[in-house]
Amino acid sequence: MEIDIILNEFASPQAATELGLLAESYGLRGVWASNYAWSRDPFFTLSLLAERSSKIRMGPMAVSPAELHPLKMANLLFSLNELSNGRAMIMVGGGGAVLQSIGLERERMIRRTRECLEILKGASPDKMTNYTGEIYKVYGYKPEWYTDTPPLIYFGSNHPQSRKLSAELADGLITSDFVVPLMKDFVASTHAELKAAGRKPADFRISNFWAWHIKEDPQASRAEARRELML
Repeated sequence: MEIDIILNEFASPQAATELGLLAESYGLRGVWASNYAWSRDPFFTLSLLAERSSKIRMGPMAVSPAELHPLKMANLLFSLNELSNGRAMIMVGGGGAVLQSIGLERERMIRRTRECLEILKGASPDKMTNYTGEIYKVYGYKPEWYTDTPPLIYFGSNHPQSRKLSAELADGLITSDFVVPLMKDFVASTHAELKAAGRKPADFRISNFWAWHIKEDPQASRAEARRELML
């Protein structure tokens, strides 16, 4: 088992660097920057950490193709990956707080995510990408500077359709707040989907996100936890 931490949405690049380097010193695997409507851009938040760290992985969570076109998402992700020498990762999601803030509905989540994953995974510095999906189009895309080890691309969702899509296209799947008995069934079902897709479960990453609201002031911790439950 490996451990990642998720920074809150108020973390600055300087704070993310300090906390990320501390996490790296303790042997943690990764740091995630939260993506909210009122937060700093998560790719920007992790930029200093990418340049100053050496082992820890980092990435934004969650970024929806409904809010950011997959081509622009690819450029941001690959840039962070270049800055960190191949240690970037991303959690693609169906859309939450950001979509609420800009008045959009979570429509055709599976189709949007499928096309996003196909674009992200299909990008290459060696060949031109031309993609014509039902929702997204990409023409003449060839990031020749994208030469580091590819970033890890996760899909974040609890739904069975999402699990099947992740097993087909993603590097990993992130679920949230599953207790141990539920997690056992979730892992078993995911492994079955991977085998059906012709993939080895050992090569796929499964993560369970637990929210821990740790602050010096207990009241502040409770207030933050209640706010997140409302979302």
